[in-house]
Amino acid sequence: MRTLLHIIILTLLIGVLTSTTAEIDLQFGANRSLFNYRFCGLSGSGVAIPEAVSSATLNPALVHNWHFLKERKYSGLVGYEKDSLFEKNILSTGASAYLNDKSTVGALYRLLNSTEENRQNEVIITFAGRLFDKSLNQGAVNLGFNLRYESFKWTDPYTDSLNTLRYIYKDTLLDSILLHRYLPPNQMRVREENRFLFDLGFYQDNVVPNLHFGLVFHNLLGYTWQSHSPSVNDTIWSFIDSTTNDSIVVDSSYLMSNHDKKAEKNNKVYKRMTIGIAYQPNIAQNKVTLMVPFDLEFIGIFDRDQDLKIALHTGLEVWLLDKIIGLRFGYARGPKHITGRPGYLSMEPSNIVSGGLSFHFDHIAFDVFMQKQDFGIGTILSF
Repeated sequence: MRTLLHIIILTLLIGVLTSTTAEIDLQFGANRSLFNYRFCGLSGSGVAIPEAVSSATLNPALVHNWHFLKERKYSGLVGYEKDSLFEKNILSTGASAYLNDKSTVGALYRLLNSTEENRQNEVIITFAGRLFDKSLNQGAVNLGFNLRYESFKWTDPYTDSLNTLRYIYKDTLLDSILLHRYLPPNQMRVREENRFLFDLGFYQDNVVPNLHFGLVFHNLLGYTWQSHSPSVNDTIWSFIDSTTNDSIVVDSSYLMSNHDKKAEKNNKVYKRMTIGIAYQPNIAQNKVTLMVPFDLEFIGIFDRDQDLKIALHTGLEVWLLDKIIGLRFGYARGPKHITGRPGYLSMEPSNIVSGGLSFHFDHIAFDVFMQKQDFGIGTILSF
């Protein structure tokens, strides 16, 4: 573990040194949507549970270890999902290839749609492999990283009022008066954004017997391009009141159809770290296998200007009939799911409860999960 602790310390230093300012992620919260429906059934826990290519969204280092343990050259997935934000459909697909004992590559794509014409596209390229070979008492250390591209378009009604204000000055501001307030009728607000992001993950099995360890730095590096329409502009008139000799300034806001654009580095709040373990005892002469994950997600750990928020993800998974049938439930507590309004995040904690069912055969697996207002079903092929 000494080598892995050195990696943790070095990566934390990188995160602090590269922190910059931007806006909060729209997909930020304890019940975030994942490609892997096994992990969704565990309420987002599983950074220390190896899985096929879809596990890269939670920890990219897991993919290589899964291929190595299963002795599978290729894996692929298709999935369908709905959630409380993208209630129309979420479609996902992906594939991974085991190159050799040291490296695995994968790719994922997902389309998220809502009935309000909000759409998001996600592409993830994963590189994973073995960093250190196993020792006498501990498993190998695996490293993985994601290169992610996200593109989305959000449309919602424009609900902010446009005001005309009058300010009166002598030497300082004496008074301000609202002359007029106007809410544009049937005006829609459009926000488009493109992001490039980088995740870094580590995984080690059997840190102690039957106990696995995972560590992930989400959005460690990134860059964002934003566009907003319509934009708010101001017309300002100023003059001198001849009677009082006061300075009068009138500021009137109005909408323009042009786009406000900006590009910036990733947000410190947007970065987060997840550390987790998974306990995997075998009982009933190996006829029943349990998996107990416990993950802690640290939100704002790289931002000294924000209060640190911690999200808990845990659950219980039971595998029966020589790991053919899997039953699971999960619990998470952390910041609420984003409501869909650009730039808004509720940091009040909420409770997330989920459940799931799996049927895993030799070369094909089916996973189903359910949460309140959310459900998904996916298929994983491997050979």
